[in-house]
Amino acid sequence: MENLKYIIIGQPVSFTKVNYASNLGPNTTKELRLIWEITLQGQHEGKAIITTELEVFFDFFFDETIRCRHPNHHMRVTPTISDLIKFACEMATGIIWTDSRLIVKTHAEKYYSKEPRTELTVIRIGSHGKNHQEYH
Repeated sequence: MENLKYIIIGQPVSFTKVNYASNLGPNTTKELRLIWEITLQGQHEGKAIITTELEVFFDFFFDETIRCRHPNHHMRVTPTISDLIKFACEMATGIIWTDSRLIVKTHAEKYYSKEPRTELTVIRIGSHGKNHQEYH
């Protein structure tokens, strides 16, 4: 089974931030979406769009300096995992896979790093003629 890996450089982006944040202007929203779209298209170039069931690993690496910005240092100021996944899925649909409903299994983690980025690792589960129910 071939693992496909995609890396989007920069602070991870959440669905809520891009769609509902009042501090982001429309140009910033378009720019974030365009960066993701161009990056994913460039990294997926030459590969067929996936139409089978998938397992996806989402790794979100935030700038390590944001870890201490909150007055309660034990709290993090990063977006929720679900909002991060939702944005990544929205951006990958139509480029990597045909529909996010093909994702039958996910893993997601947040990290802090000197190099903020989002990493997606995609595994085709259905590529060997098995469906998801046969795995459980």
